[in-house]
Amino acid sequence: MVLSSLVWHITHEPPIMILDESAGIHWGNALLRNKVYEVKPHYHLFGHAHEGYGTFKDEHIIFSNGAILDDHYNSCYEPKLIIYK
Repeated sequence: MVLSSLVWHITHEPPIMILDESAGIHWGNALLRNKVYEVKPHYHLFGHAHEGYGTFKDEHIIFSNGAILDDHYNSCYEPKLIIYK
């Protein structure tokens, strides 16, 4: 794989301070954040931090937390559909 052409980066946990807050705590990973900004994929998809659901764009990277459950494992968000063209 040529890292400069990486489109999708999929992990379970989020990068620190990006859609990573749940129960008032930031659950993200600092090393992961550094690596994502180094590699610069088009999309970084993750979950884990339930209340961090959403999408955020920074430096041409689209970050998406697709967690659809709350901290009590109740469904509270609609699943996301991301279409890559």
